[in-house]
Amino acid sequence: MELLQRFRHAILSRTTKPTRRSFDAPKPKTWDYYVLLAILVLPVRCIVYLAPVALLALTADQWQCLGPSKVSPWVALPLILYCTTEVVFSLYHHHWKMSLAATQSNPPQVRKNFATHAQPSVGLLERCMADIPDVKAFVEEWFYGTPFEQLTRHDLRRWLAYVLYSHDVSSDCVEYNWADIDTMVDQLYAQAGVRERPKSLDTAARNPCIRHTIDAFECMERPLIAYVVTMGMDVLAGLILSQLGFQRHVVGRGCTYWHRTAILTPAVPQEPVVFVHGIGSGLLMYVPMLLQLAAECSTRQLFLFELRYVSMQLEATVPSQDDTLGAISHMLRAHRVESAHWMGHSLGTVVCSWVCKEAPQRVSQVTLIDPVVFLLCRRDVAYNFLYREPATGLQVIMWYFVSQELHIAHAIRRHFWWYNNILFPEELPRHRETHAVAASIFLSSSDQITDAPTVHALLQRGVQLADGRDAPIQVTLWSGLTHGEMLLRPHYYSMALASVRS
Repeated sequence: MELLQRFRHAILSRTTKPTRRSFDAPKPKTWDYYVLLAILVLPVRCIVYLAPVALLALTADQWQCLGPSKVSPWVALPLILYCTTEVVFSLYHHHWKMSLAATQSNPPQVRKNFATHAQPSVGLLERCMADIPDVKAFVEEWFYGTPFEQLTRHDLRRWLAYVLYSHDVSSDCVEYNWADIDTMVDQLYAQAGVRERPKSLDTAARNPCIRHTIDAFECMERPLIAYVVTMGMDVLAGLILSQLGFQRHVVGRGCTYWHRTAILTPAVPQEPVVFVHGIGSGLLMYVPMLLQLAAECSTRQLFLFELRYVSMQLEATVPSQDDTLGAISHMLRAHRVESAHWMGHSLGTVVCSWVCKEAPQRVSQVTLIDPVVFLLCRRDVAYNFLYREPATGLQVIMWYFVSQELHIAHAIRRHFWWYNNILFPEELPRHRETHAVAASIFLSSSDQITDAPTVHALLQRGVQLADGRDAPIQVTLWSGLTHGEMLLRPHYYSMALASVRS
């Protein structure tokens, strides 16, 4: 057990800075954490470091540097070839890690539809605060649990410059326009019920906060064989989809999708369905659900929009929001589709939220499963996915194989802008005639990424119609399920597909 603890410390020490303070109290490691760390994470991780050692040892053996060769050439040569490939790939991986670590020099800005003030950011913050019952706790979460009373104006300035403008600027920079930010700082003090510290103590920004798109870039090396497996899974998914009648199309910058025309001609035209997957190994993990979707929707066009940059496919191109929306518009026009029923899971709900906000005429209804787009102004998604130290078996698997994968880390750490991705309940699509909310939302109560019970409480309030009436939102909270677990439970993904049939 002591040896395992040392391995664990060595592996986690590179990604958990000693200066960080967790908002959550340290949690004891569960037994399945150690089991999965020992049988999955460590063996895969060790390949990266053992490959060059094995290469040197096998080469020395074949050259008889230390005496007669002890390994048959028929065994040694394939191993030398494999180890050489792994070493070269490690160099390639390191090169891409250095290349992708750069922060974005021109981050997107807050949407203009929040321009109820001179600055849209002020309107966005006020809209977010309407859904935050405890402003004091909300701010403290972003500062790793530092009490609000210990935060200085410089701390809050620096934090707001990041969360609203994605700027990395010193809080005492005299050339920066602090007027709007100082106004928002005053509002935070008032709403939190905290008196500002004396200026004599407010000398600089001292307390670290979560700034995931400009914080140090972190990912873990992994062997080429791991990518061979995930690429093989992608090929297998493609073969299955081809057998189901889907055809793959490339459109726009880094965007691909699968399309299947309606197999049967319906008596009444039916709207197409567009599905957007989440982070993981691509569409293969959705195949059981997609098989059922394809069988139940034989009279409808089906689109499967791919996010290959979060599918462990060595895809470095991350299309922007505008690029993605342009590709979607081209996709729908190419197949003469005016609007569709959109369905997204996890990160796929971000794409659905973009369409709901920027192209609402393209959305007749939306189904969101394990959505990450609600209450994105809170630290939950960024902290749980990128900063939390794993304590359970599921968390250590998600940490190493997902959060720390090079291109997934690049997509989330350098291209995930919360203010572009957040979806407010009033932005959900409405029925064209009744104006009822045309959305079905499914949450997992034990979600490891989002605070699902809090999101559920928010959505249960519904939205207010123009005539003052409240419109309910169809939201389901799956008891006991964690993020993505519904993919393993036919009963639950059948519930989500039922919303598509209706």
